[in-house]
Amino acid sequence: MHQLRNLALLAGMLCFGLSPAMAASHEEGEHHGPPPPPPEMVEILEDLLEEGQLSEATANMIEHLLMTPEEREEAGEPDISDQEEELVKEEITAIFDALLEDDIPEPAANFINIIQGHMDGGPMGPPPGDGDGADAAHQAVDEERDRAHQAAEAAADAAHQAADAAADAAHQAIEAGND
Repeated sequence: MHQLRNLALLAGMLCFGLSPAMAASHEEGEHHGPPPPPPEMVEILEDLLEEGQLSEATANMIEHLLMTPEEREEAGEPDISDQEEELVKEEITAIFDALLEDDIPEPAANFINIIQGHMDGGPMGPPPGDGDGADAAHQAVDEERDRAHQAAEAAADAAHQAADAAADAAHQAIEAGND
């Protein structure tokens, strides 16, 4: 079971550019709300909060988003009315749309797409795209697998040589003791 979870975490990190915290946010089927943002997005969100141009409800929601899943669980949901919630959704959508038009780091763009999908009531899945990111991720995974395989073969060869040397030394010691 843990191997499957670890594989899902790795796939999330490689295919979607997610941080380990983001990839782990739904481990073993638990739902903790939106995943924590990657460091690139944290910086962007903190800058937005510092500018002071957000409504109070939107600022509260972004502060909530910056919390870890554990902190969110402890704090509970932000106290926002249904009417405010719609306004917050519109404000965050407008901000995120504007950010996506700018040149922002890929992990931040991926996070925005995931959160927008979640706000639209969909699952937290991969960002929309033409598959180029997935193809690059698959290539990166293949290359990493090849490097890991080569390293494992080298380690196995070294261990085999060490075992042969130890066996030869033991054999020589036994023969020396028999003389």
